[in-house]
Amino acid sequence: MKLLIIEDEHKLVKLLKKGFEREGYEVDLAYDGLQGLNKALTGQHDVVILDLMLPGLDGFSILDKITTTNKSLAVVLLTARNELEDRVNGLDLGADDFIAKPFEFDELAARVRAVMRRKTPVDSTKIFVGDIMLDTVAHAAQRDQQTIALTGKEYELLEILMRNQGKIMTRNEIAENIWGENSSNSSNIIDVYVKRLRSKLKLDESGPELQSIRGIGYRFVDSSAEEMHASKMQLS
Repeated sequence: MKLLIIEDEHKLVKLLKKGFEREGYEVDLAYDGLQGLNKALTGQHDVVILDLMLPGLDGFSILDKITTTNKSLAVVLLTARNELEDRVNGLDLGADDFIAKPFEFDELAARVRAVMRRKTPVDSTKIFVGDIMLDTVAHAAQRDQQTIALTGKEYELLEILMRNQGKIMTRNEIAENIWGENSSNSSNIIDVYVKRLRSKLKLDESGPELQSIRGIGYRFVDSSAEEMHASKMQLS
């Protein structure tokens, strides 16, 4: 999951970058409005954390450009300006959320996660990763057209991982989605369910793979597709 922070306060940027990287995000930075707008419009980001008071170009102008160009890009406004008019203007221009300084990092991180959940596309009733198919209506999984018997929580975990194919899902994100906010003691439980999924889906390195990202969480990828892409790159 890729995050863009547009903020001119260097000390704050350093703290945010460290915190979000610890959460498993890939973090990109911009310290002025013009640089931030260029990165927002040309980069492949999932979320933008945007300050309103920036040198070069103000946050409202950047927000207006983003929301008219790429409506799928989530934007969380981060600013010292806590006037009601600013909040209303930001939300009317298409911001997904608004948080005022000073703030706690945990709250900002939670707001980013909430925004991403709302932005996750849910139109398709079937999700594919390699030869694994998940039917989100029937709550059923198949591999190579063979039905896999899953418990409710196993299914929920698999759906989260498959919807976010290729992205690192932190333990906190997984726990909050499956067990809710009171999930501080669920880390070991996640490991148990991951082990069960690997066994039931017969996962190995030749196809879909549920990777452990040490100290962060898990990522679901189609290894065969990645290898094919790498081979094409070498040949080109």
